[in-house]
Amino acid sequence: MQINIQVNSQPDSWGNECDEVTAEAAATRLATMLRSHFSVQYPDADIDITVRAEESSQAIQVFGAGDENDDNIETDIREFIAANWINALDAVLADEPTTPEPAPVARQQMIYVKAADAAVFDRALEISSQDSLSATIAAAVRQFVAAHDATADAFQEYTLEPGTAAEAEQPVRFGGRKIAHQERTDDGGQQLEDWTVYQTRGGRIVVEYSFWSVRGSGGHTVVTDYADLAAVPQWGDASPISEAEHGIPGGARNEALETLGHDPARYIE
Repeated sequence: MQINIQVNSQPDSWGNECDEVTAEAAATRLATMLRSHFSVQYPDADIDITVRAEESSQAIQVFGAGDENDDNIETDIREFIAANWINALDAVLADEPTTPEPAPVARQQMIYVKAADAAVFDRALEISSQDSLSATIAAAVRQFVAAHDATADAFQEYTLEPGTAAEAEQPVRFGGRKIAHQERTDDGGQQLEDWTVYQTRGGRIVVEYSFWSVRGSGGHTVVTDYADLAAVPQWGDASPISEAEHGIPGGARNEALETLGHDPARYIE
């Protein structure tokens, strides 16, 4: 691979108050920094760096690494120059040696894939190709971190009082976030049910519920309580709440699953 870099020593390119001697010294120092840095980063490359006063800006050419890699290397060099030209100039003005800002170092990370996930990773390889699978994984990780940070900001303290049902006998307090809510009313608008689903910081699911029922001419009576669950019940699971034969209503269940990143839909071939 051949890398050709021309560093411009034209005084105007180093600042309005920079003279020819200072510009030449700064350009030479920058050339030394470039050679020192990229000789380590690309040890097999033949690097040719010249210092010349030109009207144009720095000229960079890369050959032999493949078209896409050539462009990436040229971009790395331009970013290094943009980040370090002022360091070279300041070092000349202060007559002190300078240390370039360290370039980002690529990391190698071993990823172990469970047998159950092998098929989806194989499919990801087909879609993204071997060279860009790391970018695909990085995008997924960024999305995961962004979602985690966003949900962390939504957590607050809740206290739920015990109700008239037998599910709970003492108040509970937890740090969590609301992930679903649903109300049910009759045809006349009278509230019949109220459901709120929370996720705790530890990942448990707390369901707060209230039921209203008509008892003769005495009006409505209310049954209210909460349930502490390990996870949002899936469709077809037995109801974890004795007062609710059919469990958490579909709207609240679907909203909770979607908020947690699960698809509540049933797939049909």
